[in-house]
Amino acid sequence: MPRPFLRLRSGLVACLACIATGNSRGAPPPGVLPKAIAPVTARSLSGQFIVYGDSAPAMAPGSIPKLDASDEKVPLKADWLAISAERVKGAVLRELGASDHWRGRIHLYLRPRRELGNNPIRIVPVPFRDGWQYRVDIPDEVEWQRLVRALVEAVLLEASNREAVDRAAQPPLWLSEGIAGIVASLYGRDLVPQGQTFVSHSERRPNVVSLAQARLGGGGPMLFGELSFPSDETVRDPRAWARYQGSAMLLVHELLADDAGKAAMRDTMRRLPGVLNWQTAFLQAHSRRFLTLLEVEKWWAVNGSYLLSRDAALVWQPEIAGAHLASLMHEPAELPGSTDGPAVRGDVPLSRIVLEWDFEAQRPVIGRKIAQLRHMYQVAPAGLVSLVMDYHQVLSSYMDARQGVTADPLRRAELEPRGRLAARQAARRLDELDARLAKWRAGPRR
Repeated sequence: MPRPFLRLRSGLVACLACIATGNSRGAPPPGVLPKAIAPVTARSLSGQFIVYGDSAPAMAPGSIPKLDASDEKVPLKADWLAISAERVKGAVLRELGASDHWRGRIHLYLRPRRELGNNPIRIVPVPFRDGWQYRVDIPDEVEWQRLVRALVEAVLLEASNREAVDRAAQPPLWLSEGIAGIVASLYGRDLVPQGQTFVSHSERRPNVVSLAQARLGGGGPMLFGELSFPSDETVRDPRAWARYQGSAMLLVHELLADDAGKAAMRDTMRRLPGVLNWQTAFLQAHSRRFLTLLEVEKWWAVNGSYLLSRDAALVWQPEIAGAHLASLMHEPAELPGSTDGPAVRGDVPLSRIVLEWDFEAQRPVIGRKIAQLRHMYQVAPAGLVSLVMDYHQVLSSYMDARQGVTADPLRRAELEPRGRLAARQAARRLDELDARLAKWRAGPRR
């Protein structure tokens, strides 16, 4: 059953959904936002963010404090907050490869820190006839990374509920924490402007993988199941929570590695209001990549480990890596010549081998390709990593299916139709990946 409340993000960003189910204590009636505690003092450029209140701790006349990434708390004013909200939204849209088609307004209430204390930043969805709007209570002095996480949460929540009617859907925790960590790492303190201040930062673009790895504390990333259902101990323990955030950053970084991954994640968010849990929306949107959650778990177990073991100094140039991957997806073989002519040597696509060759002849070829793809992962540039792993996933799943069919010689003939079906499915997915690879090699690469 849908929960009447969204998960409270303990100690960080709280997302409390007062959905109109009749048992939400203190929830406003549909179409009514909580009473404003201050007049509207700023609107963002797009009009999506409306800021109420205009207080900020006073600074001594003529003082120009220097702020850098090590500074935690920053004072906020309404116009600065409106700019921050637009900058964070722009960064999220860039990571998702999305356009700005917002529908629900986000109301930002600046409150004195002494009133809110260190409580989580609340995000309250409110239903209206034409959709949902959101209220966010923000301290007028707040840690900049905490502010970024709250704004990312609000942006993802609005993007996920543009088609919602009866209830507000919640994106998975790993998605919001992963994108928040990536956005904060890539754009830093520039996301939160300040009057009469300047920001000291490096012009060098940070490495998301290295920053995420630092949060893991020397260990490996969490399993996909652990990210999907974090325990209370994980949320309460600072070290465990830092590991969760680092793992979420790595997972989201890999899922959004190419245009296909970004499109699938946008589709996941669009589907959320129509299903009872995010897992269903995720599998529906990623059906060309994952058929079950077990496949996601296997993919991430391999992908997460290899991601941390990659040596940036050994990464190949995109042109070389693309050409090598294309060659891996073919196998030299003798092909029939012209009528009554001798056989000729040529390259056969793996999809054709899967469909036409006997499985006993396929087995050593595909086994070798799987091993080569594992090595290829170590040297592939960032834009090609997801394709390498998708090829690996398709071939590994196909081998598992065919070996299960041929395991019992007495039932081999009976089970062979299953083998042919697995071959057709694998060949179709290999052709799709070949098309993606050709498009990647023809277009701009990063």
